[in-house]
Amino acid sequence: LDNLIKESEQGISEIELKKSQIREKEQKFKELQITSKNRERNLDLSLQKLKRSQEELESLVANFTKFGKASSEISSDLKVSIPVKGEIIKKFGDESSGFQFGKGILFSVSQQTSINPVKSGIVAMIQDMAGYGSVIIIDHGNRVFSLYAGIDSISVKENQSVDQRTEIAKVNSQAKLYLELRINGKAQDPQIYLK
Repeated sequence: LDNLIKESEQGISEIELKKSQIREKEQKFKELQITSKNRERNLDLSLQKLKRSQEELESLVANFTKFGKASSEISSDLKVSIPVKGEIIKKFGDESSGFQFGKGILFSVSQQTSINPVKSGIVAMIQDMAGYGSVIIIDHGNRVFSLYAGIDSISVKENQSVDQRTEIAKVNSQAKLYLELRINGKAQDPQIYLK
């Protein structure tokens, strides 16, 4: 009888232990669900911010490009320089794998690589934008603009004249530079115009 009572007590202890382990796992699962929902909510908010920034950027570029004379010949004559020494890892129009900057090209370079304008011009705008970080827009005349994002250590000011030898900034810690080229308000593939 004593052995039976001992075995029964052991069985009850094991059942209580398993119940406790199950409760712990259920609690962890609930915490993971909450964490997952919070992450999903944060991602949704980040995506909304990025979309607002893209719209704001579109509006800014549209405002810049409405001034000046539109030129249909500019696209055939335009030649631009590569702004950094690096590899193009995302091409114009590529929106695959979450590449949100499909209106330009993305370079992979070393951190703190110097960035030079693609063509002579005037710094039209320097601004921080959610999803883009610091952004520089350069007006090259004839309604041609270039936009640079993924930058750090900005070394120019708005309304400053620049040429291809001027360092405008350095590439930030993510070691990627985004370049957009706008002609008459429309995003164009910068690779078409590279010298």
